[in-house]
Amino acid sequence: MPAGGALVTATALGGAAVFIARRWLDSARLPVVHHADTDEARALVAACAEHLLRAHSPHVLFELAGELASGAMLLRPPPLKHGSRESHDVRLADGGTARLDWEHPAGGAARARGAILILPGLNNSSRSAYVQHTMAHLRRSGLSAACLDYRGVGGQALTSSRVGCADSWRDLPAAIDAMRALLSRASNGEVPLGAIGFSMGGTLLTKFLSVCGARSPFCAAVTVSSPFALTAAMRTLEGSAVARAMNFGLTQLAKLTFAAHGASRAHLHGIDWPAFVRSVTLRALEESVICKLHGYEDAEHYYAANRPDFARLATPLLCLHAEDDPIVAIGDAPLREMLANPQVAVAVTRRGGHLGWTGGTFSAPCSPTWSDLVAARHLLHHIDSAAAGARAAVTAARLPVGAGPQSRL
Repeated sequence: MPAGGALVTATALGGAAVFIARRWLDSARLPVVHHADTDEARALVAACAEHLLRAHSPHVLFELAGELASGAMLLRPPPLKHGSRESHDVRLADGGTARLDWEHPAGGAARARGAILILPGLNNSSRSAYVQHTMAHLRRSGLSAACLDYRGVGGQALTSSRVGCADSWRDLPAAIDAMRALLSRASNGEVPLGAIGFSMGGTLLTKFLSVCGARSPFCAAVTVSSPFALTAAMRTLEGSAVARAMNFGLTQLAKLTFAAHGASRAHLHGIDWPAFVRSVTLRALEESVICKLHGYEDAEHYYAANRPDFARLATPLLCLHAEDDPIVAIGDAPLREMLANPQVAVAVTRRGGHLGWTGGTFSAPCSPTWSDLVAARHLLHHIDSAAAGARAAVTAARLPVGAGPQSRL
């Protein structure tokens, strides 16, 4: 190679190396944690500071851009090992069916420190590798995990004219009752519950928490890459060329889910099938399917009806986001409304993509993601606190009259 050509090649390689190094160092910055300026909010963050305030070190090949990080999540192999598994159908009030897919720690549900309800994202289920990795990490942490497969996903046939979507928060009471029934049979006592919602699953989780208010069945919750203002999120997905490409891909995946319901067509007669076929955006798909089946006037009515009211939320909630998420922009989140509630904290990493945060360059493919580590720590803190409080209450109830603290005057 001529000397001039070698110099050009060396310069190009050196420039590429400097660019990659700068991007990697930029992405390894500590997460920015937003919370209310109250002791209660600071305690919420301190509970999981070990992982939350540690830099997310991205894989040098896959996490230089949000699209690559999101793709790396999709390419992860499933866990090599699973714990004790079981599945149970959940019958819903309108005749619909959902499913709880369980994974228990060693010793089964009777030995679990608590139980976590996992709510997957759009087009996802307990079959999704990222969900299985989260369940595996929770199992190793001593927790039972139950993934809710919404109506019509994960290979389930539809048994009513409602489908899994952002208003599936209405199905959570039945799923929670089913969880409690199984846990009470296994443990002969009350087991603390927590919840994790991924993407759309976090949207419906926060809506459910805001509807419950102080009557929430969960002692803590986590959302990962979740949109909370659906109108703003959809506007972003309809913006740039990259966003429109993501929107198109998500829409086609959702259409495949409905195409697989040949045996369930009797429950889908309300769909506007010509509009369904023409749909190239999630908004158009939702108007042709969900609005028709669930009785919404249009997509905006659907988005507004399922927007969480953070002012009413009374459960310690940790929301995890990445600045380079190509699907859910952190700028669309109603941060002022969220942070007015001391029960809410929001952690934002520089990199991570959508549901990404896979491990560093030398991490094993099946190692926990940054989001799994943070979520488990947050949930364990509150579950252990709830369990300790329950034990103290039982002990106090068993004390004989007059056996409490006494003083002599």
